[in-house]
Amino acid sequence: MSGAGARVQIVVAVIGLIGALGVALLGNWDKVFPQRSQFQPEVSPPHAPIQSTSTPIDLVDAKTDIQIARSHEEAADPIVQSSSSVEGAPVMPLKGARARPLPPPEPVYPVAAELLPSVKDFESLLGFTGTHGQSDVEELFGEPDRVEDGDILRYLYFLNSKLMVIISKSRREIYAIEIDGVDTVAKLRDQGVEDPRLHYVGIDRRILVQHLGEPDRPSSTIFYYGFTTQEHRGNVEFTCYKHSDFKCSVLYVRWFQ
Repeated sequence: MSGAGARVQIVVAVIGLIGALGVALLGNWDKVFPQRSQFQPEVSPPHAPIQSTSTPIDLVDAKTDIQIARSHEEAADPIVQSSSSVEGAPVMPLKGARARPLPPPEPVYPVAAELLPSVKDFESLLGFTGTHGQSDVEELFGEPDRVEDGDILRYLYFLNSKLMVIISKSRREIYAIEIDGVDTVAKLRDQGVEDPRLHYVGIDRRILVQHLGEPDRPSSTIFYYGFTTQEHRGNVEFTCYKHSDFKCSVLYVRWFQ
């Protein structure tokens, strides 16, 4: 009987242990066997590669060069300036860009074109021709400021060099007259000397060629024209220096004997 009782006790203990383990399992079922969530995690789509918005340095330089070139053209073109302006504001070139120099303005005639003498009209100047002599010059202008005596006589008036009358020593007749500068023309007029040929002193070389035609000798600064009339033969030269914007500041007339 003692052996059977011992087995009964063991069975009862095992049953109790199993029951305790079953109760514990049921109480912690969600921890031992967790349920899957009904909501699936949101998977983000793969990101597109980020594109760089920066421009390579060589492209930036090229764009800047194009903008500078355009600003040069706009600065020099009044039509572009007027069409590209906003409420009358002028188009400004980029900082550091040099504007193209504007073309020279159109020349202006000093007098009406019909009042300008022709080349043949230079057979006389200041009332003199090649047949007038030394005494005629002194009668009009008086004693010269200075006389240069050589193969020919040079009578210098108006600050010694602005008005020069060249006289042949052998014949004592006028060989040539040179007038230098618009200030000399003003002094001549102050003395009552009027001559329409004086309008050519200070004239733009474009007007000179437009009115008298192409010179006999090609040059950029000295315009040479020969003339022949019934009584005289000679030449007239206009000197138009670059430093004076090609205004013809020197008038020289020479008579051939």
